Amino acid sequence: MSVEAQAAPSPVLRQWKMSDAGIVGLVFIVALGIGLWLAPNPRSMLLSVHATDYQRSQASLLVAIFVQLVAVTFTVIATGRIRGIADPLSSVAWNPNRYIGVCTLAGFGLAAVITVALTFSSSGVSRFRDGFAPLSILLYVVTTVLIQPFMEEYYFRGVLFIAVSERFGQFGTVALTSLLFGLYHVGGYRMIPVFLTVGVVLAIARIKTRSVAACFALHAAYNVGVLASGFLLAR
Repeated sequence: MSVEAQAAPSPVLRQWKMSDAGIVGLVFIVALGIGLWLAPNPRSMLLSVHATDYQRSQASLLVAIFVQLVAVTFTVIATGRIRGIADPLSSVAWNPNRYIGVCTLAGFGLAAVITVALTFSSSGVSRFRDGFAPLSILLYVVTTVLIQPFMEEYYFRGVLFIAVSERFGQFGTVALTSLLFGLYHVGGYRMIPVFLTVGVVLAIARIKTRSVAACFALHAAYNVGVLASGFLLAR
């Protein structure tokens, strides 16, 4: 091998741009909508095992986010190859590090604070009325603790965060990604402040830890905390 070949620098891998974030985001939203349309009607699913309404709705959601996962994964890989972006995880700074434990505790704490705030507000707190039904807990863990937080953190604190930060700086990135995260979760105007708060905390965690994996840990722990509070308040 020649000296020139040995000294040749490796190709520069580019970061995600706004156009990339727009494409992935469009697929992110549309694929979830298609998945919800393809999923069986929640009230007609799992009748053979006498499932609860919650179990049927979560089973439908599982179908929907699986469609979203497949579509987004294909889009990310295809875009990365065309644009010369690094592999899917390193390209968004997945970067598991020492902050994962701290972020996990922060997620539980955030869930506790928001639960207390909602308890004394007009919004109220969602109660988990299925009790310790194994199927209900399993579906919640798979959808709401694992897949959904992974997909959302990959896009909002990964692809979108990197693309936006090149133009708007830290403050603008926190504001824009948190706003879009909150709008994505709108299920009623009373819950908008909650989702915006969670979005801001996750965006700040992304800046402080430089790790999407740490944000995923915080997000997943928050959702576990919400489940735990729902258990306690339903008793």
